[in-house]
Amino acid sequence: MIELLRDASKLESTCYFEFLPGIYQKECWNKESVFIYYLHIQYIEPILEKFIDGYDHYSFMSVDKTTWQDIIVELNNEKKILNKSNSFDEFTSKLNFSFRDIEDNFTKDFESSKADLMKLINDLVLWIRNTLKHHNKIAILGM
Repeated sequence: MIELLRDASKLESTCYFEFLPGIYQKECWNKESVFIYYLHIQYIEPILEKFIDGYDHYSFMSVDKTTWQDIIVELNNEKKILNKSNSFDEFTSKLNFSFRDIEDNFTKDFESSKADLMKLINDLVLWIRNTLKHHNKIAILGM
């Protein structure tokens, strides 16, 4: 299931991206963080690559509030395109994304996967907005 996880104790492995309020403090799996499974990050990773200078799938990086605001706009645009799409190919062609390992799983049940991804985007945007009320940065802890 494509979802934003909020409880590190529910993680089934270490194959998750962590979104941490503030900057990295040399500790992972923080209770304030949210997590996205490494295969599912691919649905939003092109947006991160577009706006975060030097973005690296394997790095830990702090991202400022202004950049997150740009990312939120783009995530909401992706959600609108997804909502209007009737197939995985239609969705990806409109965004010019090349998803590597996830197409088969998404297309097996497109409508369910579409709903899950739209919920993940909603949840992540809400979490980012709430977090930025109290922090000037959010760190992404990659693989």
